[in-house]
Amino acid sequence: MPAEAGGGLAEPSDEAIRFRAYFISERRRRFALPGDADSDWLEAKRQLLSETGPR
Repeated sequence: MPAEAGGGLAEPSDEAIRFRAYFISERRRRFALPGDADSDWLEAKRQLLSETGPR
């Protein structure tokens, strides 16, 4: 079961985070926005968690 036993947040898979971070990175490069791979990863994870919400 992907959600934690206590009804917490479901953690997105590394593959899902990596896929989202790629697009964040491409957008950042295209518009010359500040950031790096670590911030892209964290932003991708934050976005995915906010989309799934509590379970």
